[in-house]
Amino acid sequence: MRYFHKPGTAVFVLSVLFFFAAMISPSSAAILVVGPGETYTTIQSAIDAAAPGDTIQVRAGTYVEDLSIITNDLTLVSLDGHGLAVVEGAGGSPDVIGIRTGFGVTIDGFRILPGSAATFGIHHFGGAPTTPVTITNNTAEDFSSYGFSFFFSNMEGTEFTFSNNTMINCRIGSYMCGFNGCTVRITGNTATDCYTGMECEELDKGLGGDAEITGNTITRDPSLGPGDAGIDIRCPEDTTRISGNRVKGPFQYGIYIEYLGSFGRTPAIVFVESNAIAGTGHGIYFNYLLYSMPAEVTVRCNEVKNVDYGIYVASMSTGLLHHADTHVSFSGNSILNAALYGFYNNTGELLDARENWWGDVSGPFDDKTLPGTPDYSNPAGTGSRVSQFVDYDPWLTEPAGAEKPALLSPADGAAGVSLTPVLASGPFVSPLPGVTHKASHWQLGTAADFTSGLVIDEESLSDLTAKTVAGTLANGTAYYWRVRYRDSNDVLSEWSDTWSFITGGSSGGGGGCEAGVFGPSMLLLLVPLCLMMKNRR
Repeated sequence: MRYFHKPGTAVFVLSVLFFFAAMISPSSAAILVVGPGETYTTIQSAIDAAAPGDTIQVRAGTYVEDLSIITNDLTLVSLDGHGLAVVEGAGGSPDVIGIRTGFGVTIDGFRILPGSAATFGIHHFGGAPTTPVTITNNTAEDFSSYGFSFFFSNMEGTEFTFSNNTMINCRIGSYMCGFNGCTVRITGNTATDCYTGMECEELDKGLGGDAEITGNTITRDPSLGPGDAGIDIRCPEDTTRISGNRVKGPFQYGIYIEYLGSFGRTPAIVFVESNAIAGTGHGIYFNYLLYSMPAEVTVRCNEVKNVDYGIYVASMSTGLLHHADTHVSFSGNSILNAALYGFYNNTGELLDARENWWGDVSGPFDDKTLPGTPDYSNPAGTGSRVSQFVDYDPWLTEPAGAEKPALLSPADGAAGVSLTPVLASGPFVSPLPGVTHKASHWQLGTAADFTSGLVIDEESLSDLTAKTVAGTLANGTAYYWRVRYRDSNDVLSEWSDTWSFITGGSSGGGGGCEAGVFGPSMLLLLVPLCLMMKNRR
């Protein structure tokens, strides 16, 4: 026997279920709006009324308040745009925005000023938050201590995000310390005219971290005199990536790294790569390059120029360099115009600094007395100088080039390709900071080794990742093609892989079947027709 149910019955049952589910589920988080004419006219009154998980939206205006965040997992956001909600200290607290111990929070888009007495912009009193802390798109100006500070006694197993914030004329732009098993993202921030731009410490305590300090820009006007450090990193652990940062100005240290491998999981794994440093006393400075455990330390593709010392290794703990789990290398770096030394090693143990660019094809200047360590010298070199215990041979005869291009289309081995195809390759990628795509050299011909039958052999300033074949190709013919990129340092990448295709179509388009052949588009047209015929039965 068949049973039939009216469609309305199912709808009614589902409606009842959704109604009761809504009745027994917890209430959703609230949105509290602050501003003239709103329910809340002060930010603190909204904070006092909020429950965990609530969002406080603050309209444009200046709010003279000392804020105390006393509830976990709140979100505070500048509603009308970044920097339009201004919080200025009222003079009753050393911090304009204080976050109580152990609380997670999101603060997004505020401009924060010290007022008459505050010395901290946003200050987290620490503890061990287990909910995320996100500080993004804020600006802190003119603080005599810290623009932003976070003193955790082990934030554990959660996320810390400090991104796209701006620090202007602060003693220390930002300070972050005390993580364990966390995802830490310190990215895209800008510090201008601070004595120290950023300090990051104790990035893991043994659970295994995932820390990235990337894409930050730290500058200081020379008229302000010497600063301390652009970026100061202490106790980087497994795994810490320090990359894509820019430091410029009269800091004593561009990037200062100390006590590598102190508390975390063995081995410590640290990458220092693609940073750009200029005008500092020391470019990249290591104090205790290896501290209490073996480590994998990769220092590659950084550009350091117009400094006293390019790379300076002050110390490391005895015996760790030769541990089976230790690997330390400095390669692909460009060290230019170092007034004193391009690389100074004070440890008395030989470090691997091969395959670096020292500013001249003749290599680094090395006039040490032989025998020495390493037991060779280069007194004819006119590049930046190196000390003893720096193994620099072989060196690069030009800066590191772009990565090998990837080909996209026509696909390798494609048949029936148009007689005027578009050759397409992947994006330009350089390991060096600030290097751009200047030109591309395309080759297309009938010989796989490109020694004959060339149809295209030209370098273009405009056809960077796509090249239209203007001249008509021969039908039914196999062609081979490849490309290499030239960067803004006039350094060429290696050639891409060589791909081939066979022509067999009319002019125009990329590749594929010839006109009139049954293909996927025809199949798509037939499917609806088949369904209509079936429904008529």
